[in-house]
Amino acid sequence: MKSEYRSSIRSKMLIRNALLSLMAEKPFDKITITDIVNRADINRGTFYAHYKNTTEVLEKIQSDAVGEVRRIFESMDYRKFFTESEAVLTEISDFLRKDFEYYRMLITIDGGKGFLASWKDSLVGFFSGMSFLSSRSADGGNECYAAINFAINGLADTYLDILMGKSRITLEEAPVYLSKLLRRLMSPYISTTV
Repeated sequence: MKSEYRSSIRSKMLIRNALLSLMAEKPFDKITITDIVNRADINRGTFYAHYKNTTEVLEKIQSDAVGEVRRIFESMDYRKFFTESEAVLTEISDFLRKDFEYYRMLITIDGGKGFLASWKDSLVGFFSGMSFLSSRSADGGNECYAAINFAINGLADTYLDILMGKSRITLEEAPVYLSKLLRRLMSPYISTTV
């Protein structure tokens, strides 16, 4: 049983790595299952034992990356994120730095829209339900929600720009600058009773 499990993990990793290396050579929509099995040096049956098509492989890769970023956020003291976010943002920068080219390649598919949209939606939903954020506004908390949405989208887009080489700031600098901005933006919405 253990060897079957290890074999399954190994096969999935070979398939994912093959897809990503092929994506460096040609557009995603031109990559076939035959390309993947040839690159991974596996048979078609092994591919179909784990995935239905190339899109499912890409979705799994993106889902795993989104899950890892969410895990980073969930492991922190979320009540302090908007006031003491530098440590969490440093962890995200370190996470991206470990496999920078992998994540750069991942976001180049459709401009990173699928990956980033999942990441953003997950985090906006995560923070929107937090009781430590007060809804002092007369609009029932819509202003606070807009601020959270703005903050998360800004974080994601800044990291996207860094990965795409379009930013003047580096992965190392991002946590410092972004944490200061988050503190300024979110301070009116942080409950003082926490």
